[in-house]
Amino acid sequence: MSNKTLKRLDYQPLDFRIVNTNLEICLDLPETAVKAQFVVKRDNPQATSFTLDGQKLSLQEVKINGQVWQAYELVEHEGVDGFQSLTVDVSALEKADAFELEITNTFNLAENFSMSGIYCSEEVIVSQCEAQGFRRITFYFDRPDNLAVFTTKLIAKKDYQYLLANGNLVESGEAANGYHYAVWADPYPKPSYLFACVAGNFDVLDDKFTTKSGREVTLRLFAEPGKLEQIRFGMEALKRAMKWDEERFGLEYDLDIFMIVGVSHFNAGAMENKGLNIFNENLLIGCKNTVNDLDLERIDSVIAHEYFHNWTGDRVTCRDWFQLTLKEGLTVFRDQEYTSDTVDRTIKRISDVQVMEMHQFMEDSGPLSHPIRPDEVESQDNFYTSTVYEKGAEVIRLLHTLIGEENFQKGMRLYFERHDGKAVTCDDFVDAMADASGFDATKFRRWYSQSGTPEVKVTANYDAAKQTLDLTFTQHTAPTFDQAEKLPLVLALKTQFLSPEGQILHNLKTETGQVVPEVIVFDQEQVTYRIVDLAAKPIVVTNLDFSSPVKINQEFLTQDLAVIAAYSDNLYGKYQAYKRYYIQLFNSNLANVASGKLELDAQFTQVFQSLFALAQTQPYICANILNAMNYQSVVQDAKEPVDPIVYAELDKQIRVTLYQQFAQELKDLYQSLPFTAWKYDAHDNGVRALRRSLLSLLTVTGQNLELIQDLAQKADNYNDRLSAVIAVLCNGIGQLSNLVEQFKQQHKAHNQCMEELLGLQFAYADNMEQFLTYTQDPAFNYQKPNCNYFLLGGFRRNAKVAYSNEGIEFLKDLALRVDGFNSHVSPMYGKFFSTFYKFAEPYRSKMVQALKELAENHNISRNLSEVVTKSYKLSQTK
Repeated sequence: MSNKTLKRLDYQPLDFRIVNTNLEICLDLPETAVKAQFVVKRDNPQATSFTLDGQKLSLQEVKINGQVWQAYELVEHEGVDGFQSLTVDVSALEKADAFELEITNTFNLAENFSMSGIYCSEEVIVSQCEAQGFRRITFYFDRPDNLAVFTTKLIAKKDYQYLLANGNLVESGEAANGYHYAVWADPYPKPSYLFACVAGNFDVLDDKFTTKSGREVTLRLFAEPGKLEQIRFGMEALKRAMKWDEERFGLEYDLDIFMIVGVSHFNAGAMENKGLNIFNENLLIGCKNTVNDLDLERIDSVIAHEYFHNWTGDRVTCRDWFQLTLKEGLTVFRDQEYTSDTVDRTIKRISDVQVMEMHQFMEDSGPLSHPIRPDEVESQDNFYTSTVYEKGAEVIRLLHTLIGEENFQKGMRLYFERHDGKAVTCDDFVDAMADASGFDATKFRRWYSQSGTPEVKVTANYDAAKQTLDLTFTQHTAPTFDQAEKLPLVLALKTQFLSPEGQILHNLKTETGQVVPEVIVFDQEQVTYRIVDLAAKPIVVTNLDFSSPVKINQEFLTQDLAVIAAYSDNLYGKYQAYKRYYIQLFNSNLANVASGKLELDAQFTQVFQSLFALAQTQPYICANILNAMNYQSVVQDAKEPVDPIVYAELDKQIRVTLYQQFAQELKDLYQSLPFTAWKYDAHDNGVRALRRSLLSLLTVTGQNLELIQDLAQKADNYNDRLSAVIAVLCNGIGQLSNLVEQFKQQHKAHNQCMEELLGLQFAYADNMEQFLTYTQDPAFNYQKPNCNYFLLGGFRRNAKVAYSNEGIEFLKDLALRVDGFNSHVSPMYGKFFSTFYKFAEPYRSKMVQALKELAENHNISRNLSEVVTKSYKLSQTK
């Protein structure tokens, strides 16, 4: 199919703006009726017409100033997406600078399975409008630079007890024929993507929060009936986030009520609609008996993220969707800082860097590469990427590092002073930071326009006679699919020096007498420091805490990695040293897979043993190190195409070898971990995470099965019960399959538990036939986004299924099937094939063939088409 490419530089402001929006929505099935009344103002005196966006709407009538208006043209665009344009000609209007426009239309609520616009999630009617869902409700300037004050009247049958929308409730009552209504008014101008409405029956949890200025805010969380106890954690998270935002950023909530609604069918994780956040229930609902610790951490983080959007996204929004990282990169940075301040900074840093390394680096090097502020796109729904979000946050973090916390907060205050209530650009944000701090951001701005992951080569040449070290940093960004030319970027590399014996060296000096900075900042292709008075060559560890979003190309001797792991006082540095050592071990044994005779040198034995001491004080760090020892980490790091089946087999062999060499030490460590009553904090979460990692390793050969049975029996929480199930499934322990069935019976009433279990079963299925049996489970539903997410997650982890002929054919067909009703979910299946360039033959050719067949299909959505077409084009050149 042919799609028009949208370009950032083509942006044009609106000739007309809607400044006031008054909606009356009668939420009926199958047809919902909408009466929309707008106050329209003309900004361009020469303009005589304007065009509104629609999608799958039935237009009933257009009025201007109360009179039926016939001077319009409705265009139905070609393609499966059902896009529409309504062009209204006002050349005959006597006073066209300001007028009232009224549009009545209907849409088929019952047949909207896209989960965009207004749709049904089980027994709940709910909306999702970002990025372009509002056009499924009524005709509108469905773009983020049209800010209007909204008043919304919802009408529905009394079967739907709660009628919710943005802002404050100003009126409610009974209507005729068994209906009732509610009117909500939001005093803050907002774009259409922030509109929200909900109708349904819920369990409701109420609380209060007193702001720093003394205002009392009502807090209200809504969950589907029977889940009240599972939203108490979410309420505490919300109050914690509100307090943190006041203390760290000085930002106070501005409405009388803040609401969050959790629903089961939702494309995104959550949505920051003004005053009425809507969540995928898996990111709101959970307690110790229904979700694991990582999910509680995610709930805490996502609630904070969406709340923080109230200022960085709602009060100040994006001029156009090319500026999406303005709100998302900044708000991800803010939620990362929240978790770092309230839970554990190092653990959060490791978690965030894992996302960058496993997902964003891959995206940056493939056919879907783009800057954090893209220059062009075919579908605006495809802006929601790891690059825009996670890399965008890293660019904000880099700016924070360069100017410091005090200047960053000055910049934030200036940003809000200048732009509150406006739709602005990334440049406006950087301008505020530069003006507040005095920082010259000229070269820093390149991060917004340049794609690709910079690689920094670190060379350290030591002259023993002169006792000097020439330390050189050279940056290079390889050409990407979307950009051939690259420029040097501003980098800040946090660096540490250790002696060969492990002593941390401070205040090293250059030949000019200057102290080598802890954070080395440069914006040229290369910089060299000559460091003097060194009795021995130091070990250089750089980009600590991932201070810049780059790859480090540095040769390490194994003994150097051992020293870093043992003696660095930077826990992130320790983690990376262990991980790097594992990658070296893995690569050195690739030739031994066929024989199964692995070589673990004495140095590695010593390094691995040091983990047992680290676990005593840093169980969470230790768990993360063990979890990073997997073949997927190596695939991401690989310079040459990989054979995923060989890599997965070697991964298993290494795990077996580690168990055989360290069986007693591993068991002693496992048994030393305390079994205490469940508590949610960084230490206890770490203990449970380490218990899970150790249990899977201890049972990899089918030994120690009593440990699994004991954990399943003693566990007082879902996390530990799940750990027992993971050990059974990942190690294929058929004789304990009863524990899996027992787990299902314990948690069958909780959708997210059953979906998570299915995800694990997908990941550890022995073959495609077994994989497909899990799709027949009553808990699985192709029309539910969460089920698709768990399916693809398990599929990716299961090399023997994912890269088989049957697996690739299955996923290609699934992309088409899901695309038929939900074009927001289907592109993720296309993205699986976009990683073809990482794999050796015959896997590459299989993936490329799937891309070809999808790209040549003329009946797919614009969202999926962009992903597979770009990927297939690259496959013909790379």
